[in-house]
Amino acid sequence: MKWKEPTFGDTSVIKVLAAANARRKADEYDYEEEQKELNLTYPDWAKEWVKKYKEAWYIAEASGDIIAMQKAKKLADALRDKLRQMSTIPEWAQQQTQKQTLRWMEANEVGNVRVMRFAIEAEQGIIDKLKMIESMKEQWPDDAKTLNELTAKWYYVDDNEFIPYEDREKYASPESAKAEYTKQAQEIIAKLEKPKQEEKKETNKEANKEANKEANKVANEPAQGTGNEVERFCREPITSTWGISNSTAEEWFLKQKTAKPVIERYGLNSTNIKDVTAALEAAGVSPVFFYAYTVNEGGGAGGFINHYGRSYYSRHGGDTAINAATGDAQYLASESKNMNSQPAWIDLGNYVDFVPQSVKNSGNASFANMPSGSIGRAYISATAATTWEVYYPNGLLKDYNKVQNYGAPMQGVMNSIKAMGGNP
Repeated sequence: MKWKEPTFGDTSVIKVLAAANARRKADEYDYEEEQKELNLTYPDWAKEWVKKYKEAWYIAEASGDIIAMQKAKKLADALRDKLRQMSTIPEWAQQQTQKQTLRWMEANEVGNVRVMRFAIEAEQGIIDKLKMIESMKEQWPDDAKTLNELTAKWYYVDDNEFIPYEDREKYASPESAKAEYTKQAQEIIAKLEKPKQEEKKETNKEANKEANKEANKVANEPAQGTGNEVERFCREPITSTWGISNSTAEEWFLKQKTAKPVIERYGLNSTNIKDVTAALEAAGVSPVFFYAYTVNEGGGAGGFINHYGRSYYSRHGGDTAINAATGDAQYLASESKNMNSQPAWIDLGNYVDFVPQSVKNSGNASFANMPSGSIGRAYISATAATTWEVYYPNGLLKDYNKVQNYGAPMQGVMNSIKAMGGNP
């Protein structure tokens, strides 16, 4: 028998001990002194993550993993830079940046690239709004102040589902308040976008000619999306299953990376998800569609589909899987039967009104004929990205919407249904 030299690599016991030692060092680290040296203040939510990155650094150091050490330091430094940036912006922007920073860090921790991208895009929207407000201050200081206040109110209502106290007598619902804030904001922003009448007249004249050509071209075409695969899918009932069984949909959902935040938040598994499925059917929504919708939205920031804010269900019956799934499904079912709704031509978070009126007219006509209880009535009125995808696909591009490149939500849901074995 040949003698085998013992090895002393990282065994499971050594790893546990290294992690425990790293945690101890992170706990004992003098964060107060660090804040003084950096001239920076860590709020509680940020301190928790600085500590987490510090612990990761110590674990990597113990095993000599230089790359992991660099990654932990890079993440911590990025968070500190974010805190410095937040100290210079209005309170509403601080709150929204905090929300998206947490969303990104939580997603990064579990490797959810899709949600990380969503968080980056949402934060870019915040930055764009701040730039717009700042650009108005010199020429229209009062308008800049009002736009800042409207933006703060819009986010307050969106996060809390409550109307600010001073406006509670004015609006019947949170949605009507948000719509009015958006309308007022658009009227202010129009000043920024209005061409200067006395400057570069000839250039503007030529530009207008080209714009008119494009408008005429669009006016002679049907609404983009009408009659195509996506628009046909929109007309299908929200109860459709596409021949997919509930058990197949459940099994598929539990394996999806972008479903992980929801799965972990509610502790879902192959057993208790059946209760969620039953709740969805009771609310009048196909579990197949609902699970595809959740995966496409990267749920978990609020309920399953991110329609309501993070703390909404805590205040409305409890943030449990059954309650959140029921509430989200009831919202979708209700919207699918709302025959008074309209396509969401404008992203309420970004204000830009860029879709040609001719496209809106034909799109509105198409939507008016969309049947009650259909997927499209629930989805198109809920998000601008879906409206553009169906009726004006170019609107998903930053070159057109002036804000960012958007994903195609409806196509994403259709792809998920196909992945389950269905044919939407």
